[in-house]
Amino acid sequence: MKYSSNQINSMSWKEWNETMARELTASGFKGRKMVNGRWQDVGPVKADFEPKYFISSSVDNVDRLNCLKELGLIDNGRCPMCGNRIDGNPGRYTNRFDPNYHYQICQNCVGTKGGLKRQPSQSGGCMLMFMLLFVAIITGLLII
Repeated sequence: MKYSSNQINSMSWKEWNETMARELTASGFKGRKMVNGRWQDVGPVKADFEPKYFISSSVDNVDRLNCLKELGLIDNGRCPMCGNRIDGNPGRYTNRFDPNYHYQICQNCVGTKGGLKRQPSQSGGCMLMFMLLFVAIITGLLII
């Protein structure tokens, strides 16, 4: 079944996540569980945890994401990060490890980097190390 934007936006966020879990299971995907330090496929995909974590845990690869896109459950007017309707120009979340893993998000989530609070840059340490190395080299040259 191909879902319309009106259908997915009329569902509660929990219902939408449960629908995605059901459709992934129907398409042959399995739920995952950590066993002895390794992820193993077990049983059906479940959406029994907080909705904001569903997309990052159960939809963790391109095959699962593309399945949901083909069904109209993703990239169809609703933000998987916060569950709100995407009005206007959608933003885009891209996984930094796999550029093929991307989907539309609302502008509010774009402003918070995909639902994660922005952290101030911690890059000052690199410059400090460079300066210390530079001073050590110059000092070494002056001694020789």
